[in-house]
Amino acid sequence: MADLEKAEEQKLEEQKINLIMHWKIITAVIYLTICVFDFIIFPTAWILVQLKLKMPLTQWSPITLTSGGMIHVAFGAILGTTVWKEKGQKDEKS
Repeated sequence: MADLEKAEEQKLEEQKINLIMHWKIITAVIYLTICVFDFIIFPTAWILVQLKLKMPLTQWSPITLTSGGMIHVAFGAILGTTVWKEKGQKDEKS
């Protein structure tokens, strides 16, 4: 029983380490997915639904651009700051 608990605890610890090591990539993929859906997939689906239902065509309004596009500012700050910080660390090592 103790071995099973220890194995589960070790697996959880490995998952935490993977998340810590790869959070920047995960964040970038999430941001890319949000942008692809909001600027490509949803507008296309919106037009297709309007054509199929014979509704008057209206323009898709991107959800991420509401509130002044703060989601883009936030993701830009998170990803940009980490890249800038890593560049500074690489320059110090050189």
